[in-house]
Amino acid sequence: TWILPDDDIARFDSIKTILKTIRLHKPCFINGGWEIKSQISYNEDILENDDNLSNNVKKILNGKNKINYFLSKNIVQLQEYVYKTSHLKKFFLDDKNIALINNMNPALYAIYCMLDNGPSVLLTRSLGIFRIGEPNTEWRHLFHRYSLQDWPILSEKIYKLGWIDKRQLKKSINVY
Repeated sequence: TWILPDDDIARFDSIKTILKTIRLHKPCFINGGWEIKSQISYNEDILENDDNLSNNVKKILNGKNKINYFLSKNIVQLQEYVYKTSHLKKFFLDDKNIALINNMNPALYAIYCMLDNGPSVLLTRSLGIFRIGEPNTEWRHLFHRYSLQDWPILSEKIYKLGWIDKRQLKKSINVY
């Protein structure tokens, strides 16, 4: 499952990259844009910070390294995440998970998917192209609250569920 937000667009090779990665690695989670984030302004149509080269696999992670790596960067990048659909279905069918849902869902779903034994794949370049600049939407104003207040509370909850260990909890809370 790849969710592309309404104000972002797909990079030219996104679908091909996602399908190739799924066929080759059978991942539980794909994280695009690990090194290069493509950007485009709301007011212009010039792509920034993109070398227009085809995307490639930066790293394949297994075990606890999946979550550790994930928590080492910005974790609210919905357009960069591809989730294993069967895991998302399982997440939503478990009533105890519904209480966890908040505005930091991209990271929550990613961590849930990475509980699987399958690999997590980091891609060098973006999957989705980020919009930069205006408009100042309601979400952008609330982002600080989401990241500084809501995410640490959610991190504590998933720690208590055993999804992350004590070291990952500290890393998760401090990611911002």
